[in-house]
Amino acid sequence: MEITKISFSGSNPSVGPEDNSSKNTLENLKQYSTEIESLLNNTTVNGLVSLREYLTFQIEGNSEKIREIHEAYVPRNINKGERIVNLEFEIEGHGEISLQDLRTFKLEGQGYIDFQELMRKHGTVHTKKFQKILIDKEQDDSTSDMNSKETNAESERLPKKI
Repeated sequence: MEITKISFSGSNPSVGPEDNSSKNTLENLKQYSTEIESLLNNTTVNGLVSLREYLTFQIEGNSEKIREIHEAYVPRNINKGERIVNLEFEIEGHGEISLQDLRTFKLEGQGYIDFQELMRKHGTVHTKKFQKILIDKEQDDSTSDMNSKETNAESERLPKKI
């Protein structure tokens, strides 16, 4: 299993237009091979399997094992306003595998602790304000509306075929 990129992505949709969507990505993983191996081998998912085993089950499509792992952890109460964070792995030949909403997983072990520190130090962070996304969308919509009105106006000037 060759991992080419790892990201934490997150947002806080309950704050509405004040939401910041961010992604912290670690690339060029060959230089961090020791840390990545530790993450995969020394992190347990929901107290049952290593992160490596969990990702392997995902790659294999072993839904029975995946369901067993997911059912082994009862998530704590999810508080309003809490940030939703996903852990995403891009795996060569298999695309992206994501642990959606880390509040519903229990990741433990020194590998995960060390990896979080590695991400803080060497990850590349991209942040986008949700409010800006809405403004961009509104501008796209208004441009589309203007183009639509221009098209309608042009068609009204053209002679109608009988």
